[in-house]
Amino acid sequence: MNAAQQSIVESLPHLPIGVEHPQALGLFAVGAAAYMGMRAMYDNKDSAAYVDFANPAVLNEVVHPSPNKARRSTLRDTACAVVGFTALGIGLIGQPFSEQTTVTDKAATVVILDESFSMSNTLDIGVSSRLDAARIALQSTTLQNSQLALVEAGATSVVAMPMTDVWTRQSLTDTLAVKNRVDPNGTQLVDSIKLSSSLLPADAEKKTIVIVSDGTIQDELTDLQAASEKLKSNAIGVKVIAVGTPNANYQLSASSPVVQSGVKTDKLQVLDDNIQVVATSADVNKAVDDVLNSANKVPVRQRWFGLEVAGGILAVFGVTKLGKKGLLGR
Repeated sequence: MNAAQQSIVESLPHLPIGVEHPQALGLFAVGAAAYMGMRAMYDNKDSAAYVDFANPAVLNEVVHPSPNKARRSTLRDTACAVVGFTALGIGLIGQPFSEQTTVTDKAATVVILDESFSMSNTLDIGVSSRLDAARIALQSTTLQNSQLALVEAGATSVVAMPMTDVWTRQSLTDTLAVKNRVDPNGTQLVDSIKLSSSLLPADAEKKTIVIVSDGTIQDELTDLQAASEKLKSNAIGVKVIAVGTPNANYQLSASSPVVQSGVKTDKLQVLDDNIQVVATSADVNKAVDDVLNSANKVPVRQRWFGLEVAGGILAVFGVTKLGKKGLLGR
């Protein structure tokens, strides 16, 4: 689906129930079928009574049912027709849909890898450091057919791998193999975000920035908020993977004081209110792979016609029953 088609689809009215609870429409259809089946059984039972009863008094009651019974039958058939036409109208006007995702080859993703000194913490991630865990996860990704770039973030930001759609796991591994890039001066994340935004192609169907960090960043909260608004206005999504445990610490040397370096999410939450906090190497691998692959998917709306079908069947059934009673021509 191209951008013009997507715009047209999004402009169409729709029912939220189609996205969040499509099974409710299925239950409506099942209920409609069950009702018609029960009504058919009930009518057949009445028809058989003409033959089975020989008692004139009982036969008279069958052939000439009480007014109340006839009224209830008419009300049921009328309700069936009204509900059916209502459901049909809601379906045609509201256009319920189910939302699915599909992989696109026009997605573009930039990974911002925090390479500040706190990411070299060796005490809480299960491998040599948080940074190594992130590098291993990126090298192990199953992502395919996507444009990808890598920005290394510290006091200054560096484009480690320009945006490309011909990258391989080997080329990514080679890029990440340079291990002398740990920056002791902290991370200026806003600068990294600006640099990453400039790498995203204008014609990408979906644009995403993935931030892998422990949250030890130098930016002011107001600057991050401004950066977040700018990303939203440019339709750039942000996913944050926070690496580490809350109570970790490290030492620059054996004689240096212990420095607290627990994972921090207070500033990162400004960019992504659904942060994944991961504290083991295995969890980092899974989180990075899941986020990268989800960045490669776009939503696709599938119209759901069950409401119209069920409503149409109910409406025809009710109208047919009322017609046989001669009530439609009155």
